[in-house]
Amino acid sequence: MPKTRIFTQLAASCPSMAAIAFGFWLAWSRMVFDGMVWISTPDYSSTAVTRIYTETTIALAVALIFIGFNAKRLSGLADRRSTPLLSGAFSSIGCLLIILAGPYFLQRAVGAGTWGAIFIAGCVMTGIGFAPILVECGKSFGRLLPRNAILQMAFTYFICVGTYFVALGFPQWRFFDDGPQVLGTTMLILLPLLSGLFVSISMYAPVSETTRQPSFDFEHFPKPLWKLVASVSILAFAAAVVQGWASTLVALYNTVIPSSFVLLFQVPAAASFVLLAVGSDTENVNFGRIFTMVMVVAGFFVALAPVVGINNHAFYQTVPFSMRIFDFVYCCLLFFVVYQRRISAMIVVGIGVGFYQAFSAAGWAVGAYLLPMISSSMVTQGIFVGLSFLTLFAAFMIFSEKEFKQLYEERVEGQTPLSDLLKKRIDSSVAIETHRGKFNIAIDFIADEFKLSRREKDVLRYLAMGYGSSKVADEMGISWNTVRTHTRNLYGKLDVHSKDDLMALVDRYRDM
Repeated sequence: MPKTRIFTQLAASCPSMAAIAFGFWLAWSRMVFDGMVWISTPDYSSTAVTRIYTETTIALAVALIFIGFNAKRLSGLADRRSTPLLSGAFSSIGCLLIILAGPYFLQRAVGAGTWGAIFIAGCVMTGIGFAPILVECGKSFGRLLPRNAILQMAFTYFICVGTYFVALGFPQWRFFDDGPQVLGTTMLILLPLLSGLFVSISMYAPVSETTRQPSFDFEHFPKPLWKLVASVSILAFAAAVVQGWASTLVALYNTVIPSSFVLLFQVPAAASFVLLAVGSDTENVNFGRIFTMVMVVAGFFVALAPVVGINNHAFYQTVPFSMRIFDFVYCCLLFFVVYQRRISAMIVVGIGVGFYQAFSAAGWAVGAYLLPMISSSMVTQGIFVGLSFLTLFAAFMIFSEKEFKQLYEERVEGQTPLSDLLKKRIDSSVAIETHRGKFNIAIDFIADEFKLSRREKDVLRYLAMGYGSSKVADEMGISWNTVRTHTRNLYGKLDVHSKDDLMALVDRYRDM
């Protein structure tokens, strides 16, 4: 169909579609949870932000966790190209309901209970709709070599910052005199739909035939990964407690400039990750230490929040800034697991991001609703110190560098250590799977005619490209001896006696 060809060409010409979609989601979350573009002046308090944060995040977390634990049953639905687009439309309708529930719209026409129900429905719809989009983004990132995944993640931060500041433009354009901003509100409603659209288009990109099929078996979900999820969930809870508590102390309009600076500082942070992906030596890249360092820094800021933040409200922005850096590292670690272990991104992203979001929502609720009830500053300070120690315990005991090595550096059949994968530069990832031409069709015909197994077909593809046995083993994540065994079986089935004969056979089928 012409439409299919157009989308395929778009996906091939812009391989960063999923990164753009993920950047739109990041920008949307900052716009919503900062409250600067959609809250009208009569609503200008932390109450609306707290409600939309907790209710939307809980809905997102529940949806992600549900997808993670039901990945195999939902895989067929998730593979449909229309699913992300419909999910984005569902979220956009939810955002529209959130705006309409404001004081300038439905609150004037219906009772308090009715508009409150509409607001909750909008939050739930928005959160649920974003879950399939994030999972599909995880699939796209999980197919990339680690350095490529880092590069694409950095690109999402540039998209996030640019989109956010466009939404903040022209604040004088408002619905009514002091109602929500026109441009920001419009983008808030459209961004979920655009995010779903970009993800749907990205699904038209040809997927490598040599990529191993992901596993939907929870037996392959490694124990160190559970520890990683537990560790980051503790940090998410502690950081969200600080941010939720700060939202009750700092007027929303006083957070505009600090929030903007937090986003601006993400630009040099993203640029540093670009340099790491493009030009760093593998010996200098230690994600285990980066992970631990960011957790320690975040725990330090959590402990100081009730002391320094009382007199310096801008200090509270150090917590979300450190968490943005941590989010970057954590997402990369999840994508590395998907690539290395070939576990379905539905499971890894669903469980990993789902629990992270759930604990974050719980922490914000504790900080916004429970801590203000405590009148003693000493008790409050003791709570934050306790949270800080809990964060450090998670960094050094629950998921230490030992667990990091177990998860990412194991040398087992079918898995390449992360340190070896990081040796592969950006340009080394360019392979035949970037487009589907006569070569791929020829491989498919040969595999069908000679009844080749999936592994033999993969080996055939690489040998026909001129790869040696060591290079094939490296690309497929298997041992050299296994490659030699598949090669012997392949030669026997194809009745060839050398690599030259094999390449000539592929050339004949390609000419046909």
